[in-house]
Amino acid sequence: MKPLVIILTLFLSTSIIFAQPPGGGPAGGGDPPNLDRVNPDVPDVEDVELESQGDIDVDIQSEALRGSANFPTVEPSENEGVNIIGEVEIGFNREAFSANMETYEVPDDWSLIDVSDGQPDIEDILAMRDNNEIPDDIDIDALDIQAESDPEATSAIFGYASSMLGRNVTILYAGEYGDSEVLDNPAAQETINQIYGELDADMQSLLLEADSLSGVTYWALLEYGLALLYTGDCDVPNCTFSQEMVQVEVTSGSMGAYGIYSESVPTSTDQAKALIESIYPNLRNVALEPTESDYGMAFFAFDIDMNNGDVTAYYAGVYPTDSGQSLVYALSGVGDAYINVLLGG
Repeated sequence: MKPLVIILTLFLSTSIIFAQPPGGGPAGGGDPPNLDRVNPDVPDVEDVELESQGDIDVDIQSEALRGSANFPTVEPSENEGVNIIGEVEIGFNREAFSANMETYEVPDDWSLIDVSDGQPDIEDILAMRDNNEIPDDIDIDALDIQAESDPEATSAIFGYASSMLGRNVTILYAGEYGDSEVLDNPAAQETINQIYGELDADMQSLLLEADSLSGVTYWALLEYGLALLYTGDCDVPNCTFSQEMVQVEVTSGSMGAYGIYSESVPTSTDQAKALIESIYPNLRNVALEPTESDYGMAFFAFDIDMNNGDVTAYYAGVYPTDSGQSLVYALSGVGDAYINVLLGG
């Protein structure tokens, strides 16, 4: 992407929004960098024939996210709380768990977030994979899934998505790495590479720079996607925070990247923008402007809340995948250092 040019427009209202004009972006033109931790296999949008899926219903997220092609309906078994799909038994009620997450009321204090009730264990996740309930593009075997989700990571991923993007994500598993763990742990490296591999080269460049600023990496396997959150300016090995400190750190300075797969394949910028806003509702409140991307359709926005002075930068988009779906992604940066990453400074 070319260097960003920020156009400042002042309104006499409760907020000021700066939107990046088309052609901006921090990643620069040409081929993406050859990086050891990145091995993307992302199709160029020019090489992919986009097929129209009809009008996108921005008011019904379930239609955008839960097409019938890859996410079969779960029928309850005779045993309460156990679902049967095909020949593989899943020991948790996926639909009930997802519904609970969507309606969960996020407390002001993120340390009180508890979305573990009914969460799948590793056997359930593997059964979901075998029953094609995990998007085809996600390689479950490449993720470092332990026996239980990390509470700190769960609070960070869930709280950030709800606060910054306006979406309660359904977390199947969440994990955490200190900076040195990613460097020294092959399983951690493979996990981060898997998540990066789902993203286009522009997003990878942004996240790699955010990674260099951060001491803690949170990640999550979502019901229909993946999430990555960088935070923590730490100078000590194995940097970590207590669950009580997560909210302070994340809201002070962080960059979050969320990618959710959709059966809808937009063929215009208007359709792409509508799809993004249906999945990440808070982006309806900022002026998303198209920006140049070699991978699908992308948008940028820069927002200042005049009530409290909070500043947030957004980079969001849609691009087609090898499986015939779309990956709908959103990055948001909070704090000067992470906002400068999105601004290419």
